[in-house]
Amino acid sequence: MIKSIVEEYQVFSLLKRQKITSLIDIVYIELSRLCVDEDVSDNKKTNNYALKFRALEEIIEAKFQEEKSPQFYASELNVSPKHLNRITKEMVGKTTTDLITERVILEAKRMLIHAQQSFTEIADELGYEDYSYFSRIFKNKTGENPSVFQTRYIK
Repeated sequence: MIKSIVEEYQVFSLLKRQKITSLIDIVYIELSRLCVDEDVSDNKKTNNYALKFRALEEIIEAKFQEEKSPQFYASELNVSPKHLNRITKEMVGKTTTDLITERVILEAKRMLIHAQQSFTEIADELGYEDYSYFSRIFKNKTGENPSVFQTRYIK
């Protein structure tokens, strides 16, 4: 499936972006099925958590560039930050902050490989006014600086 996404990205076809989005959605669905425990005894709790978690994912997708605070997302979902962390830990074993940061890092990687912007511009677009702070977060999560990551993929 990943190969199909890469192949589609490399061609210039009509509705390219929509097809890539659909392929990514399919990958997401398959991975979600592997990660979500479908224990029937906790069905109601899991269903409520799954609904909140899916809503969280949608809000993160829409706001990750502007909002990094778990409190913002908890407020949007009408739950406490502590309860939201309980939900995310139950669903995927991560904190809300981890999910937000992972989404930012994913976008940063995409931009580092495909965008023709400076590191400072990328950091700014992702909501970080201070490039050095962004670089520290990137290195903490990936184990390498943005420039080292970029040179591995752009030759």
